[in-house]
This record gives sequence, structure tokens and C-alpha cells, in this order.
Amino acid sequence: MHNFGIIFVATKDGRYVDEVQAALASLKKKAPGVPATLMTTLPEMVNKVDHGFDLVICLPSAPLGQIEWFS
Repeated sequence: MHNFGIIFVATKDGRYVDEVQAALASLKKKAPGVPATLMTTLPEMVNKVDHGFDLVICLPSAPLGQIEWFS
């Protein structure tokens, strides 16, 4: 079990999927033992079999007006 890892976030319309995949590839090349988790609102990433992440967490998506911000 690891005491650390990397969390990636890809939300909205999928514009960050390529960047997340590139960052993951770099992580796996330079630090192959470090676990990587993806948190996303994108069903295509959750359902993708070969995404390469150790864990994928599906976040609920909500219209901007329904998001509660905490200070």
C-alpha cells in the first residue's frame, strides 16, 4: 500500500483528456510505481478499459448554478 499518489482531474467537455493522458504517460515513465487516480465527470473516461489509471472516480456533474461553493 502507498502513502502517496497523484490525483488528476478532467472535467467539463473533455478538453483536458489529452493533457491528462500525456501527464499520466510522463508519470508512468518517470515514476512507474506511483499510483495515479483520475477524478472525472466524463463517462467516456470512466468506462474506458485501457485508461492506465490505478483508480477512476466518477464525479457528479452539475450545472454551474447548482454548485455550492464553500469558503
